[in-house]
Amino acid sequence: MWYELHPLERILIWNFNIAVRIFLLVASLFFILKVNIYFGIFLLIFTIVNFKKYFKAQKEILHEKGTPEEFLDFKSRKILLKTLNEAEILKTLDIDKIFLNLALKEKYIKNILARAGMESKEFSKLINGYEKEIEGEIKNSFKKILVQNINSILNKSYLEALNLEINYIPFGILFIKFLEYDPELVKKIKINLQVDEEILFSAFLIEEFGKKIRVKEKYQITKNIFVKPKKTSFVNRAWTSRPTPLLDSMSEDLTFLASLGKIGYIVGHKNEIELTLAVLEKPQNNNVILLGEVGSGKTTILYHLAWLIKSDKVPKNLFDKRLVLLNLNLLLEKEEEVIARINKIIYEINRAKNIILAMPDDPRTEKIIEHFKDLVISQTPLIVLASPENYKNLSKHPYVVDTFTVVRVGSLSEKETLTLLTFELIGWEIKFKIKVTIKALKTAIKLANRFLKPKLLPGSARELMLETINIAKIKNLKIVDENLVAETLSQLINIPVKPPELEETQLLLNLEEIIHQSLIDQQEAVKEVSEALRTYRAGLGKTKGPIGVFLFLGPTGVGKTELAKTIAKIYFNGVMIRLDMGQFQEVNTIDNLIGSESTSGILTESVKRKPYSVLLLDEFEKCHPKIWDIFLAIFDEGKIQDFTGREIDFSNTIIIATSNAFSEIIYQKIRENKTYEEIKSQIKEKLYTIFPPELLNRFDGIIIFKPLSKGDIKSITNLKLKDLKEKINKIGYEIEIKEAAIEKIIEEGYSEVFGARALERTIQERIYDVLSKKILANEFTKGKKIIVDFQNEWKFYQI
Repeated sequence: MWYELHPLERILIWNFNIAVRIFLLVASLFFILKVNIYFGIFLLIFTIVNFKKYFKAQKEILHEKGTPEEFLDFKSRKILLKTLNEAEILKTLDIDKIFLNLALKEKYIKNILARAGMESKEFSKLINGYEKEIEGEIKNSFKKILVQNINSILNKSYLEALNLEINYIPFGILFIKFLEYDPELVKKIKINLQVDEEILFSAFLIEEFGKKIRVKEKYQITKNIFVKPKKTSFVNRAWTSRPTPLLDSMSEDLTFLASLGKIGYIVGHKNEIELTLAVLEKPQNNNVILLGEVGSGKTTILYHLAWLIKSDKVPKNLFDKRLVLLNLNLLLEKEEEVIARINKIIYEINRAKNIILAMPDDPRTEKIIEHFKDLVISQTPLIVLASPENYKNLSKHPYVVDTFTVVRVGSLSEKETLTLLTFELIGWEIKFKIKVTIKALKTAIKLANRFLKPKLLPGSARELMLETINIAKIKNLKIVDENLVAETLSQLINIPVKPPELEETQLLLNLEEIIHQSLIDQQEAVKEVSEALRTYRAGLGKTKGPIGVFLFLGPTGVGKTELAKTIAKIYFNGVMIRLDMGQFQEVNTIDNLIGSESTSGILTESVKRKPYSVLLLDEFEKCHPKIWDIFLAIFDEGKIQDFTGREIDFSNTIIIATSNAFSEIIYQKIRENKTYEEIKSQIKEKLYTIFPPELLNRFDGIIIFKPLSKGDIKSITNLKLKDLKEKINKIGYEIEIKEAAIEKIIEEGYSEVFGARALERTIQERIYDVLSKKILANEFTKGKKIIVDFQNEWKFYQI
C-alpha cells in the first residue's frame, strides 16, 4: 500500500506520476506540430484518457476486487498523501485534525458544511480546540499504529460506498469517516453546532449527487419536449414471447420504465425484496401480496423489482420477464365489457409466457381478483399491492389465501428515510424553486414517525414535507426550516409539537390553579396530572408509553370524570374518548375494542382518529381480565396492533381509568380521621385482590378521590351556576340566584352515595328548563334582573 512507504518515496512516486503525464501531454503536442500529426493526435487522446482515468479511482467497487485505497479518487489520494506526510513530520496521530483542516480548504467540503448548517470557521475552531497526548509506548510503534488507523478509516469508507452502490470512495465519505475517527469531536459538533452524522451525510449526498440529478432532470425535461418514448412490448432474448396489445393499452410496463432509468432506486426493504423474489421463482403458488400501509413503500418495491429484472439481478427463471402494472381505471371502463377484456388479457399473458402481472393497491382489486384465477392455474406470477383494509376483503377469497404469499412491507427506519428523502429533496428544490434545510427534513421524519401513525415512513414524512413546502410557497418563503415543519404539523393534527411558547408555558405553570376554577378539591389528583403534562411538554417525558396513566379511585360523584373532562377542555381542545368498560365484561368483546373482520375497533379507531386526547376508561374494574392484557401493552409500550396488524399509537394520550371499588372503605377511613397516605396505602393493598400486580405497577399514579364535604358541594354548585349566569348574560338578561334557592339545589342534588352527580340534573330541571319556557314565552323583559328564589316553592320573577 502506497501510504505505508517512506514519506520521501510517496512524494517521489506522486510527482513522478504527474510528471510522466505532463511529459506525454507536451510530447503529443510536439508530435502534432513538428513530427507526425496523426501519431501526435493518437498520443494526445491516449494522454487525455490516461489523465482522466488518473483523476478517477483506479478500480471500480461494483466490478473489481481490490484494496480500499484503489477506489479513492484523485482528490482523496492527494489530501490523504498530505495528511500522512504531515503526521509523520510532526510525529502525531491526530490524522483526523490534519485531514479535516486540509479538507476545509476545498470548496466541495465548504458546500457540504453549509448544507449541514455549519460555518466552516466555527467547524475549524472545534477541530483545533484541543490536543491529544501520545503515550510513550505508542511512540515506539508510531508508524504501525498510523497505518492501522488509516486502514480502519479507509475500510469504513469503502463499506459506506458499497452500501450506496457507487463505484468509488467519494472525497465526502472520506471526510465524514475522518470526522467520526474521534468520538469526542463528534460529540462537540452535536452539542455546539446541533449537527450530527446523519445531517452531515445527507449534506454529502446533496453535494455529491445533486448536480448530477439536476443535470439529469433538465436533460429529461428537454428530452421529453422533443422525444416521446414509445411504449414497447419487449421480446425476450430467445424470441419465444408474443406481443400483448390489449394488455399494453391497459397497463404500465415497469421493466420498460426501468430501462429508461425512470424507476428503480430504493432504500431499505432488503428483506421484503428477497422474500418476494424467492416466491416469484417458485414453480407453483408463485404469487405475492405486498401488504402495507399507504406510504410504506409497496410501489417502490415493485419498481425496484422491475429494475432488478431489467438488470438481470434476479433468479434465472425470471430473466426477460416483463413486470406489468394494470391500470384499473382503463380496465374497468364500460362495465359490460370488463369480463371479456380480462379474458382477452389472460389469453395474451398465457401466450406471451414472459409476464409478471401486478395489481395496484385499490379496493376494486377485490372485485376482479376471482377473474384472474386462470393465471394462477397457469403459474403466471401475480403481485397484488394491498393496504390492511383492502387485504381484509381480498382474504375472503379462499384461492387468494391458498395460493398467495403475504409479504409484509414495514416502515423504513428514520436513517433510511433520511437517505431516501435527501435524494427527493434535490428534486423538490428544482421543482418548487425553494431551499429545504436538512434539519427541516430530519425534523419532518422524526415528527412524522412520532405523530403521523399509523402512516409509515417514508410516506408520512414525504407528505409532511410537501405540505410544508406548499405552505412556504403560499407565505412566499425562500427557505423551509425545522420551525416551519413543526408549525405545519401542529396545524395538521392539532398536537403541540414545538416547544411551548409564552401562552402555553403560563398555562402549564399555573395548571393546578386553572383546573381548580372548574373543579373543587382533589388536590392530589390535580397535582399528579398537571405534573405529567408539564413533563411531557418540557420534553422530559417517558421514552415510551402514553403521556400519563392514572387510576382514579373513589365514590361516585366526587370528580373523577369531571377532572378528565376539565383536562380535555383546558389542554386537549376538548377531545376526550370515553369508554364504559362495563360493556366489555365478556372475553369476546375484545373484538369490539380492537376490531375484527366484521367490525371496527372502538378503541383503536377512536385513537387513530384522535391521537392527541384524554382516554377515559370508566369503571375499569368491570371489564374482562383478558382485556386488561390489552391495556397492559398500551400502558407499557404506548402502542397496540389492531386486528389488521396496523400499529395504533397512544403516546400522545393521557389515560385515566376510574373505579368505584372500595368506596365504603374510603368513607370509613375518612370518618376515622385517617391521613390521605394511610388510606392510599390500605386501598392499594386491597386493589391486588381485583387487579393483577403487573397491571397496577403500570399506572403512573393511583389516586384516591375523597368524598366531598358540604362546603365542597356548595362551591361546585356556585361554579355550575356561574356558567348559567354567563349564558343568561349573553342573551341580554341578568340573573340573581338567592341563597335559599342554592341551598335547595344542594339538598336535592347531593347525597353521600352519589356525591355531586345529581347536581347538574337538578340545576337543569329546577332552573334551566323553567327559564327556557319563560324566555320563549316572552315572560321576561331584557334589561331587568331575573330573580330565582325558593320559599316553600320555586319562584321566578323580575325586578
